[in-house]
Amino acid sequence: QPDGPAAKAGLRGTQRDAAGNVIIGDVLVGIDDRRITSMRDLFDVLADYQLGDTVTVRVLRDDEILEFQVTLENIE
Repeated sequence: QPDGPAAKAGLRGTQRDAAGNVIIGDVLVGIDDRRITSMRDLFDVLADYQLGDTVTVRVLRDDEILEFQVTLENIE
């Protein structure tokens, strides 16, 4: 979501350009000290946190690992 917690923190989502080509966004690889390799990993990690917690999110962007601080929020 354009105004969601990830976007506020500076993460980039997957998009389409004007020609309809897919532009791959950031790929989630970790939260805090835990590695994320699947959706199950993601849900298992997030289950340990509460809304309002701030986590360090690691993403792969253009062959580089970047870290962002994200505050977990409820999105609709």
